[in-house]
Amino acid sequence: MKKWFYKTDAGKVGPVSSGELKQLVANGEVQPETPVLKDGLDQWMPAKRIKGLFASSQLSKAKMAEEMVHNAKTQANKIYDGIREWDIKDEVLPFDEENRTRVFADPVFWCVALLGTTPLLIGTLQSNQHQLLAFAPFYAALWAVVFRYFVVRPTIDRWGLWIGSLFFTGTVGIFAYSILYDFLPGFIGSAPGSGNAIIRLVGAIFVTGLSEEVCKSVPLLAYLFWKRSEAEPTTALLIGVFSGLGFAAFENVTFGDRAVVRSLAYTLDGGLGGLAIGVRSAMVNAMLRSISLVFCHGIWAGIVGHFVSSAVVLKRHVIASYLVGIVIAATLHGTYNWLMSIQATFGSLIAALSFMLFYTYVLRSNSIKQDS
Repeated sequence: MKKWFYKTDAGKVGPVSSGELKQLVANGEVQPETPVLKDGLDQWMPAKRIKGLFASSQLSKAKMAEEMVHNAKTQANKIYDGIREWDIKDEVLPFDEENRTRVFADPVFWCVALLGTTPLLIGTLQSNQHQLLAFAPFYAALWAVVFRYFVVRPTIDRWGLWIGSLFFTGTVGIFAYSILYDFLPGFIGSAPGSGNAIIRLVGAIFVTGLSEEVCKSVPLLAYLFWKRSEAEPTTALLIGVFSGLGFAAFENVTFGDRAVVRSLAYTLDGGLGGLAIGVRSAMVNAMLRSISLVFCHGIWAGIVGHFVSSAVVLKRHVIASYLVGIVIAATLHGTYNWLMSIQATFGSLIAALSFMLFYTYVLRSNSIKQDS
């Protein structure tokens, strides 16, 4: 017997039998709150009031869902009220004049911001060659900041001279060096790559190390010739450091091209497997030279700068001090290259020794300046 009606969004539906009504419940078309009407009565009531129509578990789930919706609404209102209590201008966007002044005057802000965003900007350049060229001064600038603010810490800034020495050596100096190097007799120029370990060591020190350290010292000598007795020791030292950074950074562009050529050779020899080896090798080479080699060249050139700047303070013979610094830097430089060709771990130890020596020189220089 069909004696039930129920309401939907479309309106009144029915009549249906008790069995059909239960099936509608099972199908989910009739919910506990769905209004139903028994034939012969005038008042609608929620379907959950019909005894036996819904199992207790269904009613409890419906109640739980209702409570969850209620709790969610309550929590959302609390969050909304909490947000309304905030001063958006003061707490979320605190870019008032006082804060802007403090932020823009803070060197830490600029160092970290440029460190994080400059590579992204370089990545927007269309040409890979332009990207490599841009990364060269980026890594040089990174180490320049480290040496300036954490290692040498001068009392007077001469950024124009320091950056000028970096770009002079990185462009004009390294170009002139490459031309002059080609004029070396063949047996001398090939010594650093000799198959004989002893000849390779001698070549690494007296050909590669000596010639590169002399090249990097040109801005330092020019500064001394310009200022003479009025030369500032710390300025001279950092001219040496920055010149070394520029030399290594721009030299890395050439070594990057060589790494690409080696990758091609690996590919021709080993197919896809060789390509994978070549690409990984080029990636490691790029990271190694961009970070640690720039650091090492800055140290070796800085050692020369230390001996020259100390000579100015102590009124020693500048040329003699310069030659001592060149010999020490060239020996460390050449020994590093030689050991890297044998076992890279030994090369890294030379890099650590070079920095320890340089840092000791810096501390000694500071003591000498204070005593003076």
